[in-house]
Amino acid sequence: MMFWKNRKVAVLLGGLLSLCLLTGCGRTETVEKTGILMDTIMQYQLVYEGGTEEETLADRWMALGEELEDGFLSRRVAASEMAAINASAGREEGYALSPDMEDLLTLCLSLSEESGGAFDITLGALISLWDLDAAAETGGEGFVPPSEEAVEEALALCGYEKVSIRDHRIYLPKGMILDLGAVGKGYYLDRCCEELPEKGLRSALITAGGSVLTECQQGERTFQIGIADPFGESSLYGVIRLEGRHFISTSGDYERYVEYEGVRYHHILDPVTGYPASSGVRSVTILSDNGTLSDALSTACFVLGEEKGTELARKMGAEAIFILEDGSCRSTLSAEIYENGSQQYLFSL
Repeated sequence: MMFWKNRKVAVLLGGLLSLCLLTGCGRTETVEKTGILMDTIMQYQLVYEGGTEEETLADRWMALGEELEDGFLSRRVAASEMAAINASAGREEGYALSPDMEDLLTLCLSLSEESGGAFDITLGALISLWDLDAAAETGGEGFVPPSEEAVEEALALCGYEKVSIRDHRIYLPKGMILDLGAVGKGYYLDRCCEELPEKGLRSALITAGGSVLTECQQGERTFQIGIADPFGESSLYGVIRLEGRHFISTSGDYERYVEYEGVRYHHILDPVTGYPASSGVRSVTILSDNGTLSDALSTACFVLGEEKGTELARKMGAEAIFILEDGSCRSTLSAEIYENGSQQYLFSL
């Protein structure tokens, strides 16, 4: 493990830098597209060899995202499968899952077991109670933390161990609400990979809020993911340098939060306490070969803290960067210091 004292760094969400180092010959064309999906900005950068298709891959990925959000992932869209699952809570017959949803929920429940409950998709009632996303959008105007009694009541409706999947059907206790917000973007990036063409595409870069996909043949391109200061004292402090296919996800307390009577309340909730997680961490970045896993682990490792989070990441075959409250940084990645106007760290596999 690498350790740096008093370095204040975190992945710069929406501030992605990419350095293209293409090899070989032939004409290439770059396509860039930006859109809004899953309540976040999506950015696509594709490099083709010999021109592009009439319907670009980015267009198909955007359409896929809309389909997943409206018909599959969002509990807030009445026509989605997730909304139908939540509406079945308490019913004796449960709900018949689609094959894709069964695979996703089975993986999520397995990750809950592996993380000792630090990652939990059953926190919908608690998330709705705090409603910190909406509070952050208004700058905390009118926000008042829920009472201890209200938190306890919401927690009683949560718990991954109360969920059962049998014979392709899911059974939820009455009042439980599943929420896939902690894995939605990572799962979307996994699905994007399924549509990658075998020929013609030299490289692809997708930024989906706090989740990123890099894709290219090894040695074809070097991606540099910008590293920023989550404490707001400076802008760029370093980069993560990558080649090939990687999924990168970040969870932090510095984007969606409000302050009330001098206390910061952020959106990452601890499934044990029912309150915003307090583990000595400001942000966690996970690098993995699976988007759903990277998304889930960034949340779980934030809740667990640096020591237990590192153990979990290593157990799941992932790399991790922890930015701690005291400004120090711990990482399983290698790093070197280089000069670029100011001293910065270069993380690499």
